[in-house]
Amino acid sequence: MTQRTVPCSACRPQGARLLLSNKSLLPLLWRLFPDHPNLLPASHDPADIDGPLVAKPRHGREGEGVMVFESAPLLAAPATVYQAYSPLYRSAAGHVVLGAWVVGDVAAGLGMREDDDRVTRNGSRFVPHCFD
Repeated sequence: MTQRTVPCSACRPQGARLLLSNKSLLPLLWRLFPDHPNLLPASHDPADIDGPLVAKPRHGREGEGVMVFESAPLLAAPATVYQAYSPLYRSAAGHVVLGAWVVGDVAAGLGMREDDDRVTRNGSRFVPHCFD
């Protein structure tokens, strides 16, 4: 397989970031599609989540403000969404998360983000891949 570097750029419609980064969508999706294999349990009440969980600010992005708990905290924090914890894949390079871009029904790109911490953040190592 030949590897080559190509220019790559992406644009997002105005306002899409605010809408799609709102973590309040997670409990809504879980209520609409409980036990869906592509979703993790999510709620505004940490007592609804069994086992380890993460607390996410409602409007956080790229791991900002995410905290991992082994069990539910005693009090719910305002403007916080709680979601079951699912550990990221761990390699010798660190914890890895993949993000896919799909346009219509065609794969357009893949982003690999890795970090030494359990939560990837804006400053984590990132490698984009564009498909042509």
